[in-house]
Amino acid sequence: MIHSRTRRFGALRLLTILALAFMPAATAMGAAAAASAMAMPQGRCDGVVSDSAATSAIQSRLDWSSAIDASDVRLVTRGGVTEIRGLVRSEAQRLLVGDVARDTYGVERVNNQLDVNDWAPVTDTAREIVVTRDAERARDHGKLRSDAWIAAALTYTLSFSRAIDTCQIAVESADGRVSLRGTIASAAARDSALALAKDTLGVQSASAAELVAK
Repeated sequence: MIHSRTRRFGALRLLTILALAFMPAATAMGAAAAASAMAMPQGRCDGVVSDSAATSAIQSRLDWSSAIDASDVRLVTRGGVTEIRGLVRSEAQRLLVGDVARDTYGVERVNNQLDVNDWAPVTDTAREIVVTRDAERARDHGKLRSDAWIAAALTYTLSFSRAIDTCQIAVESADGRVSLRGTIASAAARDSALALAKDTLGVQSASAAELVAK
């Protein structure tokens, strides 16, 4: 199923690129924004959270977080148990990855087997690898995200968060400035939603002034 979905998204991306190549600039920008939102997987409120959906949600949340480097993180969910393996560069990162998994609907238990490699590189080759990877991550995090992408990514993230526990939050983004609207169960949940918004790649600022706690 994963390979099939990858091929489907690959074909969609190729068709989008070909279409944009022959569009006027203004039209192409609008189509790109729409395509970025359309390519998002389904959120929790669209159906039952299967093991594969939970795994995809965790991976997406890690990839879209400005605070986490998940380039060497691998995970799988079976029977509601998510096993996390790979490498991170600090104990704080290891704990953050585990927290994201535990906060995701569809996950009943987390087996965090991440190794921490916080040693400073001692060889020229190792130092070059670290510098290259840090530069690649900085470039990826610095990429311009469209407002459509930001709104879709954050809506998806919020739908899977246990701390939020609602699918009734409206997300609007204008030039990376995000506003959240709707009703939420508590002030603590509102704070969590605001924190997730600020942590999403592409978000310049976030406001929850119109997100009302019951």
